[in-house]
Amino acid sequence: MQEPKTTDYSEEIRAIIAAAPFPLIISRMSDGTVLYANDRLASLLEVTAQELIGRRTPNMYADPKDREALLVALKKKGSVTDHELRLRDFGGRERWALISVAVAKLKGESVLVSGLNEITDRKRAEQALSDSERKFRSLVENANDLIYMLTPDGIFTYASPNWPEVLGQEVSEIVGRSFAPLVHPDDLPRCLEFLNSVVESGEKRSGIEYRVQHKDGSWRWHTSNASCLKDADGEVESFIGIARDVTDKKQAQQALEQALRDLGAAQAQLVQAEKTAALSSLVAGIAHELNSPVGAIHSVQSTLAKAVSRLEEELTASNVQLTQSVRATLDVILDADRVVATGTDRVTEIVQRLRSFVRLDEAELKRADLHEGIESTLALLQNELVGRIEVVRSYGNVPPFVCYPAKLNQVFLNVLTNAAQAIEGKGTVTISTFIEDDMACVSFRDTGPGIDEQHLKSLFNPSFATRAGRVGAGLGLPISSQIVQQHGGVLTAQSRLGEGSVFTVKVPMKLEGAR
Repeated sequence: MQEPKTTDYSEEIRAIIAAAPFPLIISRMSDGTVLYANDRLASLLEVTAQELIGRRTPNMYADPKDREALLVALKKKGSVTDHELRLRDFGGRERWALISVAVAKLKGESVLVSGLNEITDRKRAEQALSDSERKFRSLVENANDLIYMLTPDGIFTYASPNWPEVLGQEVSEIVGRSFAPLVHPDDLPRCLEFLNSVVESGEKRSGIEYRVQHKDGSWRWHTSNASCLKDADGEVESFIGIARDVTDKKQAQQALEQALRDLGAAQAQLVQAEKTAALSSLVAGIAHELNSPVGAIHSVQSTLAKAVSRLEEELTASNVQLTQSVRATLDVILDADRVVATGTDRVTEIVQRLRSFVRLDEAELKRADLHEGIESTLALLQNELVGRIEVVRSYGNVPPFVCYPAKLNQVFLNVLTNAAQAIEGKGTVTISTFIEDDMACVSFRDTGPGIDEQHLKSLFNPSFATRAGRVGAGLGLPISSQIVQQHGGVLTAQSRLGEGSVFTVKVPMKLEGAR
């Protein structure tokens, strides 16, 4: 049975309630029956004010527990201000509201005087923001990339939760610290330049690659994209970065580059081996072909010498007085004989040096004399050196030892050729041999223009090439370095511009596997 209408209430109170600038309702405290509601509240619930009268407020709560909590608060405090709750309008839709309630007496009966402020739009916006934050948080927490924020001067203000998984440090160890100590010293200048360019321009940047230190001390390769977060005045307040670990990709790339270098070196070695084999065959053929005519000349010279000597003896025995003209003729023949003898000896020595250099029968380990190999090489380069480059020998006491003689001769040839080509005009090459720490050492010092310091590290790299001075010698030095390494030794270079260069070959005198 409905309660009586509000016709008994004074017109003044009704006028005040109706004039309230916010939704207002008066209900009986005992059972929640609506005694009065203004049009603003009725509009909120999508009914008329008259239709609300006599209805019970508990049916208007989306959750009945909200009313119970409200009554408990009222009993404790006597009034409630801005209590948040959900209402359900008569169309079945939920609405959020802030309710302020006070207890009053009306004709001796306790009533609740309630004012409402709808916050449905605000709650929806908050919910949307909360959903967005939740999705963003889920995105960040499940991302494979690192997400971080820095102040404009490089201090971490945020690091994504996957930081420990990627770099080992806890987020608490990162936030509040500068990023600089984590970056490899060689990469730090580029990273600082990258940070400053983003902060100063306020524009997005991408593609910087750098190394960052893992907690275990190892270095990981990262690539980053970055943008800026600006305040209301347009000033940059944060640097936002997204970093991806590309260590595996980088290592694969480096492995590929190394494989390409190795392939280039192998190809160069193959080409050089073919050239050396061709040279060896050519030299061996020339030496063989020279042997026959040189032998014939030597034989004829010997016969001529004996004939002249016998002629002199017979003339002397016959008491024939030699005229001055005949004596002069004999002297010319004797001088020619000596020249022919000297020439044949020289050619024979050169042929022996050529055969010694190619050593076609010495592809395996063999005990050899280092100095003999050097001299054989110098004989082969005679045409390049004579009249232009003085060779100074400073040989130490280096006994024969087991090595690959033909391969070492190739090293000596490459280094000496390089030195000769580096010297413009006349100059000097000083060859020194000595023993150091059970290593047989040969140093080649030249008076060429020297090598720029920036090229020294790349000098033995097959992919390195330049036409400046000595460095333009091609693949000879890389191949020589590999040959020396195969001996368990090392080929080093020291040089300064304008002061010449020194190349030193060091090989162990007790080569592993020697017989």
